[in-house]
Amino acid sequence: MHPQNPNILYFGTYRVWRTSNGGNYWSAVSQDLTRGDEGSTYHTITTLAVSGIDPDIVLAGTDDGKVHISVDGGALWTDISTGLPDRWITRVAADPFDVNTIYATCSGFRWDEPLAHVYRSTDLGNTWEPISNNLPELPVNAFAADPTRPGRYFVGTDAGVFMSKDYGQNWESMNQGLGNVPVTTMKIHDAEELLVIGTYGLSAYRLNLADLSVDVPQLPEPSSSLTLVNVYPQPYDTEQAGGCWAKISSYAGQKAVISLIDLKGRIITPVQDVFLSSGLNTVPMDILIRSKPAPGYYLLKVTSGETSVSKKIMIL
Repeated sequence: MHPQNPNILYFGTYRVWRTSNGGNYWSAVSQDLTRGDEGSTYHTITTLAVSGIDPDIVLAGTDDGKVHISVDGGALWTDISTGLPDRWITRVAADPFDVNTIYATCSGFRWDEPLAHVYRSTDLGNTWEPISNNLPELPVNAFAADPTRPGRYFVGTDAGVFMSKDYGQNWESMNQGLGNVPVTTMKIHDAEELLVIGTYGLSAYRLNLADLSVDVPQLPEPSSSLTLVNVYPQPYDTEQAGGCWAKISSYAGQKAVISLIDLKGRIITPVQDVFLSSGLNTVPMDILIRSKPAPGYYLLKVTSGETSVSKKIMIL
């Protein structure tokens, strides 16, 4: 559900569906986001999440190991599965404090393979890092990042609830009064500071988060201060009405320069100066509209100080 507009809802099958009128009419907003149906019972979307900071960011995970992201409310989807294991994706989630940070959890035992069950990305899926650390080798079925305390995470596993107070570096059991029961879902009601969980065969429980310790360390720096998240539409037709846009994530307010470079490394358009606010920025690509470059492949490059990021795009 959209965090500000309850009439906007998302639903997953093998693709993502969206309604903007509370469910009276649904339309498909994605292609097949699974690995494709070869006759098995898999190939379905198992989890969806909408960012509370930027509701245009929507995440989808599947039971055949795929994770996709849209940064424009479902209009365009990007596969960000690289770096994640080929396992059932049980949950995707967006961080309540940092727009660039997202999470994915996996089911399945490790079968003597060194695979984690909880992953975090600080650049919207360009790279992933495992944060399972001392969690037991069990499927993780649910995940919640505490919106009242930065760095405090909860996971529901096949053996109860575990909590981290230090961004996933260390985990501790929260099973007193609960037992080692499979936890299948969890939700934090931040207004009342309550964690509510649902179990497999042993009812539902709640925990008052205000009773927990609040000694949480400082938020770590993201892996990059600048991220070129997406360019859309792709490919871009210079004769098409509506123009071209880029989603650029910035850790802090900063000036940047946008340039278009051919595959030989030559700048082929005048540079475009922009100011990026902290968070996710939607920037019109005026350099494409003004110059109308010849059809082909190019690199769209964003530079701020000594940091540069680029993405390959196609012009029709």
